[in-house]
Amino acid sequence: MNKRNISALHPVNQRSTSLFKLYYYKIELEKKVQLLGSSSNDCFEAALVVTARKISLYLEMIMHQLLIDCDEV
Repeated sequence: MNKRNISALHPVNQRSTSLFKLYYYKIELEKKVQLLGSSSNDCFEAALVVTARKISLYLEMIMHQLLIDCDEV
C-alpha cells in the first residue's frame, strides 16, 4: 500500500472528509430550504421546511462532534 492510501485511511483524514461532505450537504439543504420557504403557501411545503431545518441542525451537531473528535486524536 502506498503512502497516499495509508494517509487516506487515517482516522483524522476520514473525519475531515466526512466533515467536508456534511458541510456541503448542509449548505445544499439550506439553499433548498430558502427556495422552498420563499414560496411556501402549502401546509405540506411548510412541513418540509421545518423538517429540513431540523435535519440541518442535526448535521451541524454531527459536524461539531466530528470537530471535537478530530481535536482529541
